Amino acid sequence: MLPRRKYVLNFVFLILYNIILIKLVNCVKVKLPDFVKQCSLSASPEDQQKCIDENVEIFKPRFASGIPEMRIPALDPLFLETIIMSAENFNAKFTNATVVGASNFEMINSTFDIANYSLIMNVRFPYVHLDSNYRIDGKLLVLQLKSNGKCWLNASNVDGYIEINGKLRKENDKTYLDFNDRSKNKIKLNIKDKPAVYFADLFKGSEELTKTTNAVINDNIVQIMEDFMPIVNEIIGSFVFTSIQTIFNTFSMEELFLP
Repeated sequence: MLPRRKYVLNFVFLILYNIILIKLVNCVKVKLPDFVKQCSLSASPEDQQKCIDENVEIFKPRFASGIPEMRIPALDPLFLETIIMSAENFNAKFTNATVVGASNFEMINSTFDIANYSLIMNVRFPYVHLDSNYRIDGKLLVLQLKSNGKCWLNASNVDGYIEINGKLRKENDKTYLDFNDRSKNKIKLNIKDKPAVYFADLFKGSEELTKTTNAVINDNIVQIMEDFMPIVNEIIGSFVFTSIQTIFNTFSMEELFLP
């Protein structure tokens, strides 16, 4: 088993994104897109859920290219600038990561409890592919590695549980839903099928040794991914929570919902 790890994710780009977003929202009046179906706050829980489900289906085909009208960036491909993972005797940095397949998700079920300001979703990603630059230095399993290059990961049937809990806040005589307390938000991904990874140029000038080492890594990939999942959850969770909060920062409850 790998030693206990301390994971660190570089959130600088997300912080800058949020600062710029807030400035834009404060300066520019944005109209709710016509394709959004407004749900009624006074409707029965069943009718509210039906309305939310209909909106999910309306939004889904738009996620790939993004929804600029609602400040939602493109989901496919999804770009992650920097991911840093640190542990005892092991350091890894992944840059310019590109994720393909994230928009092709299946909504297994969802519950938006408007009265309690909570959202729970169970989703499945049939296939996800990641490309990235990497730089690693340290011990992985029994392997002493120090190299840099390109890497990729393929994963199939990735199940995701997402839970977000918010509260209301008043601003300029309007009511907004605030999900910024990350301690109340949860995300957990579970890769059902065995994933595959490849680190190119692990041993410069020795393709055979690079292939052999990658074979060892893939033979133990399930064990390794158990240690990687916390940072994967942080990465995806940060994007999901930021995107959802963006919607509710941009539009008030009065704009999103009917009485």
